Amino acid sequence: MKLQPVIFAAEGYDLAGLRYIPTVARSSFTLLLVHGYTAGKYSLDSLACYLAIRGVPCVTIDLAGHKLGASGGIMHAPQSAVDNVKAAIAQFEGDYALAGHSLGAAACLAAAADLAAGGHPPRFIVSMAMGEHPARGFQSVVGKKMLEQRDDYVIGAPANLFVNMLDELVEGLTAISCPALFIAARQDVLLPPDRVYALADRLSPVCDRLLIESSHMDLPDASRAPIYSWLKESGKYLSAE
Repeated sequence: MKLQPVIFAAEGYDLAGLRYIPTVARSSFTLLLVHGYTAGKYSLDSLACYLAIRGVPCVTIDLAGHKLGASGGIMHAPQSAVDNVKAAIAQFEGDYALAGHSLGAAACLAAAADLAAGGHPPRFIVSMAMGEHPARGFQSVVGKKMLEQRDDYVIGAPANLFVNMLDELVEGLTAISCPALFIAARQDVLLPPDRVYALADRLSPVCDRLLIESSHMDLPDASRAPIYSWLKESGKYLSAE
């Protein structure tokens, strides 16, 4: 596997990305992985590396305004993340698939609908730790403390306002037509499994679902082997080893 820095042009700024290039590719698509609200592309490094070593070309990006990342721009609203996903995909070559964690998952689900309407749907979507009414988790004591601690990590809308806007984005999501995998974390206090599966029911009744022993933040790492198994066992995403 090789790593290659890449820059994607967005509206008035650049998105920093990283390509994970397999020694031998086993898929005809590239998987774009999108991180959560206060993280950066580093949070998906373990997952991307795991998949690339097994033949899946991957790309991670830093969303706009994230101080732990290297992109420019401002995260005005969750729609900014959606626009980032679409901007990156517009500069891809060939087929693509989407995988996102938390905010990144919502952005992928919203972008997929727009991209499909434009005649360029993803091969599939993997949604990790995103469900109905995401703002509810931040009304708890743990959630409020988390927002207080992380409020300064993103240049843009205040965190408490941002999560309310995220609720509006998720409420407005429309059905997706491509195959999908929704992954929930059993110990997730922000977006528990019942809300993850409620979103899955609304957007893709025929999707696949996984429940993993993990917390919200640790879910991308815990999902490495399950995602690869899903790709492999489906029989339609990977060529023979």
